Amino acid sequence: MLALLATEDRMTRPRAWVQDKLWSERSSAKASNSLRQTIHQMRLCFPDDPDIVFTDRSVVGLDASRITVRADGPGEFLEGIDLRDQEFEGWLSEERLSRAGPAGAGQAMRPETPALQRHIHRTRRGLAIECANDPYSSLGRFETSFGDTVQQSIRELMDFEPVDPHRTSGAPQDVITLGIHAHHDAGGRICLRLAVYTGPHSGAAWADTATCQVAQPTAPLSVEMRNLCCRASAALSDHLCQAGQGIALTDDANALAGAGIRKMYSMQPGSALDAAGLFQRASEIRSRGLFSALQAQLAVIKFVESGGQNRQDLTEMSDEFCANAMTSEGTNSIVLSSVAHARMVFDNDLETAAELSKLAVTANPSNPMAWSAWANIMLNTDQLDDAAKAARMALGLSKGTYFRYWTEFQYATTAVALGHNAEATRYAERSRALNPRYRPALRYLVGLYANTSQFDHARAAMTRLQKQEAGTTVDRFLNDELYPVKMMRSAGLVDAGKLREIK
Repeated sequence: MLALLATEDRMTRPRAWVQDKLWSERSSAKASNSLRQTIHQMRLCFPDDPDIVFTDRSVVGLDASRITVRADGPGEFLEGIDLRDQEFEGWLSEERLSRAGPAGAGQAMRPETPALQRHIHRTRRGLAIECANDPYSSLGRFETSFGDTVQQSIRELMDFEPVDPHRTSGAPQDVITLGIHAHHDAGGRICLRLAVYTGPHSGAAWADTATCQVAQPTAPLSVEMRNLCCRASAALSDHLCQAGQGIALTDDANALAGAGIRKMYSMQPGSALDAAGLFQRASEIRSRGLFSALQAQLAVIKFVESGGQNRQDLTEMSDEFCANAMTSEGTNSIVLSSVAHARMVFDNDLETAAELSKLAVTANPSNPMAWSAWANIMLNTDQLDDAAKAARMALGLSKGTYFRYWTEFQYATTAVALGHNAEATRYAERSRALNPRYRPALRYLVGLYANTSQFDHARAAMTRLQKQEAGTTVDRFLNDELYPVKMMRSAGLVDAGKLREIK
């Protein structure tokens, strides 16, 4: 995009022209969405001068008064660039031809052939659920019900081919098997052991167990069993996200989305931008509402973590992502909870957000992120008892998962709202321990420790925060209304006298 803009005398191009050159093979709506994302990413490249990239409904451009283009560098024009879009390749060939001098004229007269589109046969990986007990026995029915719950959670995240473990002919070659074995212990409780196998003769790649009291066959699974379901889903996702046989990692939508989710929740520097690229690439390979929903969730994270910057760009992106997600996968609990977050943050539409998060919990009660969304929205509507119950459920379901830090902090914010500051401090510290780069936990610890006059701890939290968030000061806590410490302010933890003691 920089090249397309910088090669025009006024450094301005029509939006439709840019879309046609970079995303000619996509629908108008998808091309428009990709353009908005790229504009946003370009602005992030100029953190001190984001307005150097400007746009309106018809054009996109650069501020030519602040840009210098050097055209005297060595090598071929845009050497190494290959977008695999025929329109762009045609433009690139013309530009290279126009820049070729006499010595290179003969070579330049042979325009490059547009990059070949790679058509790879992408087979879905297979998932077999193998139960140990007779399917008509009580333990067998329990195993089957549990296997169905795991499959539902996995299907919300990725594509796979269901495989009957007893009928493997014609199944994908790379089948992942989940073995389920239930038995009664000496006290009459049900013990469930799960194991993941990645090949017909391999040992268990992952195994775990849980125990629960015997319940009626129609009773919902206990929290312990639903947590085991989450852990199994995470383990299966790790294996199903690996590219299938004969498929490049960069051409597998499951692999790209799985990597994007890990990036999104890692909170590492630059991880949000990396995740956006992975989700976009996944959506180009396989059109799913899930990928749009994850991009909407990512827009929320970017907005909150930036302290409210780029609201217009992120709101426009989020609106389109939410519309696409709900149109194609409006019953997926991940989609529902992500869209609920976006509606709350960008539209302040708490009524719609509450309804969507409630639908997410109903769609998949084993999804901790659905309960987390419900807790967050109950918190923002001052329904504190419901918020605490939902936050506890999210915390219980997420034990043993890589995003546990998220639900630990969710519970900390609920405790702050309830005035349970000692409990909030414990959970915020756990969140920070699980993910030292998670800035929200550090922000709240600054206020929590200062509130109890533990100024040395508050200074240590502030120092850690400043290493990750340049420019953050006590004054920003006190005077910047966009700084994301809303619940701290409501709870009286942004105390000028006490915070100034840690300067």
